[in-house]
Amino acid sequence: MTTAINTGAKIYNIVESVILCMSVMLITWTAKVVIAQGNMLASHEAHIETNTARLDSLEDRGSRSLESHAKLDDNRDINSSERLAKVETAVIVLQTLPIEIKAIMIKLEGLNEGQLRIEKQLEKIKP
Repeated sequence: MTTAINTGAKIYNIVESVILCMSVMLITWTAKVVIAQGNMLASHEAHIETNTARLDSLEDRGSRSLESHAKLDDNRDINSSERLAKVETAVIVLQTLPIEIKAIMIKLEGLNEGQLRIEKQLEKIKP
């Protein structure tokens, strides 16, 4: 029986050692992951601080490139307004155009009739 107890004790000691070894490896791996994640968060914090400082300086002093971009947009708006005014003027002219064409046609018909009368009178004068 003592050999069975000794064998059982040896197996228990081996299993306990393997479990302890695996626990130590798991704790070591967890520590490495936590350290790596801490380093990553620290780098993210540095990026956030840098970008926050940049945004603060932009809000305080402004940016020349952004200002020139805004001026360019304003110029485009002004040009668009001028173009829109020209288009509106052209539309108004085109709307009144049929009336003017009718008036011109009436005048041309009157001139044509006058020309025909003059030609008839000239034919009477020259036999």
